[in-house]
Parts: sequence; structure tokens; C-alpha cells
Amino acid sequence: KNITAPVEQDKANKELAYEIKLEKQLADLLRQVNGVGDVEVMITLEDKFMIEPAFNIVDTEKNSEEKDNEGGVRSIIEKQTNKQVVLLRRNGEEEAMVLRQTTPSIKGILIVADGASSSKVKEKIIKSTATLLDIPIYKISVLAK
Repeated sequence: KNITAPVEQDKANKELAYEIKLEKQLADLLRQVNGVGDVEVMITLEDKFMIEPAFNIVDTEKNSEEKDNEGGVRSIIEKQTNKQVVLLRRNGEEEAMVLRQTTPSIKGILIVADGASSSKVKEKIIKSTATLLDIPIYKISVLAK
């Protein structure tokens, strides 16, 4: 059973939803800052969600020796690894068991805001964004509307 295509589509949807959620939350918070009016936020992600699934791994090794008529001996070693994703059944559907998942890091943020023409307001926007999302200020660009 191939579960790769639905998993990839699900990851793409999840990344888009994550971007939209961050953008909305940041814009909502920035609108509450004194001196900031209407705000538009765009966030780009550096990488993807990383999911480490659980695997059942079975290693087998088979050793044998063959002797020929002239007294020669040949050793044969066969190694085989069987690796399968552990699947969980929930509500009649199967999904991979996840050991670890990481969220994408932020590549950059563009904020366009009323009030950002003031250097003090712009500084508040940059510092609060850097603190909230734990990113360096060079990844944040703020423009006035």
C-alpha cells in the first residue's frame, strides 16, 4: 500500500495552514500595539515539516558453506533487512506512527503597517516580532502602508 502521495499532500496543506496561522496571529497582535493601525503580514518558511515515522526493522543473516570436489570451500553470507512503517488504525483509517515532528523555520517576514513610518513604531514591530517568533531581526522587513 502506497501512502506517500497522501502524506505529501497532507504536509503541503499543513505547511500552508501553519503559515496562514502565524501570519494571522502576528497581524492580530501587532494591531494592538500603540501606534500601529492596519497590518498585513507575509511569512515565508525556510524548510518543511519534518516527520520521523516509527519503523519495524527486521534484520536477518544466513551463512552457508559450499564445498567443491577439489576440496575448495566457498562461504556465502546473505543479509536482508526488512523495514516497514508502523501504522496505527484510528477511526477505520491507517496513519503512520510519528516519533518526532519539527515545525519549519522562518525564512523571512514582511510586515506592511499603518504607523510604520514612525521609527519608534517600526522598532516596536521589529522587536516584538523577533521576540514572539524567536528569529533574528535581519529576517524581518517592515514597511509603511
